[in-house]
Amino acid sequence: MPSARWNLAVMVPAVLLLSFLSILFGVKLFQDMIYWNREKSSRIILEKQVSSPQEHMGRGDGARLFRDMWDEA
Repeated sequence: MPSARWNLAVMVPAVLLLSFLSILFGVKLFQDMIYWNREKSSRIILEKQVSSPQEHMGRGDGARLFRDMWDEA
C-alpha cells in the first residue's frame, strides 16, 4: 500500500504542473493570435490608405503632382 500512496503523491503534483503549463501555453498562444490579428488589420488598413490616393490620382498624375510641388519649392 505505501507504493500506491507514493505513486499518487508523485502523480497528482505532476498532473497539476502539466495542467498549469498547458494553461500558460494556451494563454500565450491566445495573446500571440490577438497580436498577429492586430498586425494584419493595421497592415490592411495601411495598404488601403496607400492604394486609395493612387486610385484617385492615377499613376501618371501622382508623379506630375509631386514634380510640380518640387519645382515650386
